Amino acid sequence: MTNNTSETTITSSQVEAQSVCSSPEQVKPNQAKLITVTPKDREIRPWRSIFGGAFMMTYLTTPFIMCYIYFKAVQGDVLCITLSIIQIIAQIYAKRWDAWCRLLNYLDMDLYFDEFGLHFEEELAKEKVLLGIHPHNVVTLGMTLNQFKGRFGKQNICASRVLLYMPLLGMLHKFSGIVPVDAQNLKKLMSANRNLSIVPGGFEEATISSSTKDKVFIKNRKGFIKFALRYGYNVHPVFIFGENKMFEYFEKFEEFRLLMNKVKLVGLIFWSRLGLLPEPRLKVNTVVGKAIKLPQIAEPTAQDVDKYHTIYIEELQRIFNENKIKFGDNHDLIIY
Repeated sequence: MTNNTSETTITSSQVEAQSVCSSPEQVKPNQAKLITVTPKDREIRPWRSIFGGAFMMTYLTTPFIMCYIYFKAVQGDVLCITLSIIQIIAQIYAKRWDAWCRLLNYLDMDLYFDEFGLHFEEELAKEKVLLGIHPHNVVTLGMTLNQFKGRFGKQNICASRVLLYMPLLGMLHKFSGIVPVDAQNLKKLMSANRNLSIVPGGFEEATISSSTKDKVFIKNRKGFIKFALRYGYNVHPVFIFGENKMFEYFEKFEEFRLLMNKVKLVGLIFWSRLGLLPEPRLKVNTVVGKAIKLPQIAEPTAQDVDKYHTIYIEELQRIFNENKIKFGDNHDLIIY
C-alpha cells in the first residue's frame, strides 16, 4: 500500500440520516443533536484515577522491561530465564480476563481528565456495528476508557497483531479483550454479526500525531470498508476531540517515520510535562457519528469500496466540522 501524505479537506456530506434528539441544546439546521451518555456530575481526579493513569502509561514501558529480562536470560540469569518462559507461555494463551477488566473499570481512569465525554448522534444497533475510531495517537484513550466502562455496549476492540506480540504489553492487551484485526479474525467476528471497534489509521495515524493539528490517516485505508460491505455492516465514524493534546510529539522527519511503519516499526515519539503521564487538564470528548448503512455485497468491486469509503470520509469530516468549536479548536481536519 502506498502512503499518500497529501492533505485534503472535504466540506460536504452525501449521506442523509435522521437526527436523534436528546437535549435542548441549540444546533444549526440539519445538524445532528447528540446523546450524551457520560455523567455531567463527576469527580475529578480521585486517587484511584491518578493511580490508574500512571498505571496505564507505565505499562507502555513493559516491552522494554521484558527485553531487558530477555537480555539477562541470554546471559544465563536463572530468574530471568524462568520469568521469560512464564511470560512467553502466558502470552501465547492469554485471553480476556474478567478480573483484569474489573480492575481497569474500578480505576476510573476517565476521571483523570477535567472532562471526558461520550456523545452519540444515534443509538447503536445491537449487532453488525463497526466503529471507525480516529485519531489513533498514543493509546486511543477515548476508545479504550469508554470501552472499559461498557459505554459502547458489547464491542470487540481489534488491533494489529504486532501490538499483541509485544512482550508483556501484548498479554495485558489480551487480558483487556483486544483481538487481532487480521482478515481471518474479521471473517470470524463479522460472520457472527459481532460489534467491532477498529482504528483504521493504524501505526501511520499514530506517527503523524500533532498536539496542534487534527490529523487522520484514512485516504488509502479501505480494507475495513470492503469487509463491512461483505457482511452488510453499519459503519459509524468516530472522532475523539482532545486525544491529540494528551502529549507533545516529535513531528520532524515525518516521511522517514512513515517509512518505518512499512516494516511495522512505530515512528512515534511522545512526552508530556508529566513524563509518560497524559496531560490531565484536558477536555476529551468522543463523538460517534450516525450509521452509514452498507448493503451486503458478497464480492464488492473496487468501485463499490471507493464509493462507500468516500462517504465514510465525508461523514468523518462532517462530525468533525459540526463539533470542533464545541469540543475542540476551529481547525481544519487534515486528511492523509
